[in-house]
Amino acid sequence: VRTPKAGGEVTAVTSTTISVTARDSTVTKITVNASTTYQFGKDAGTKADVTVGSRIQAEGTVSGGTFTATRVRIEPAVAGGEVTAKTSSSITVKGRDGKTTTIHVTSATTYKVRGKDAATLADIAVGDLLIASGKARADGSLDATQVGAGKLKWGKQGSKPAAPGASATP
Repeated sequence: VRTPKAGGEVTAVTSTTISVTARDSTVTKITVNASTTYQFGKDAGTKADVTVGSRIQAEGTVSGGTFTATRVRIEPAVAGGEVTAKTSSSITVKGRDGKTTTIHVTSATTYKVRGKDAATLADIAVGDLLIASGKARADGSLDATQVGAGKLKWGKQGSKPAAPGASATP
């Protein structure tokens, strides 16, 4: 017997339900209760981790057309791009689409930086390419649990490529 599943992007959260829209636009109302367990990425989570805009996958039971979740997995939100600014508590990145995102970091944030064994926020620099995962805030920023970065490299000599039609030498 297969365990019933539902998931998608969260569109509403109440004390007893989570509404989601699947990729095929199907809307499902998931009932949750005190027995429902939550997992945020690889870690234990809580219902508070389920926010509008987050993506979830739920397993549970169906009775009389009501889906009741026994377990809800919350997918961490992801943001990335080129680092444009950094403070002691945040990193600002500009994505390929030109959108700027603020990534909030704390002492609990873990870092992986190419070429570093034990990376810290100090190893992140303006110009680095970065990807972060964590919990999305309502304002579009991200509370990062993990940050990965590397140096931005342009061509073999490390210089920015010439504009189309321009000479590559000065």
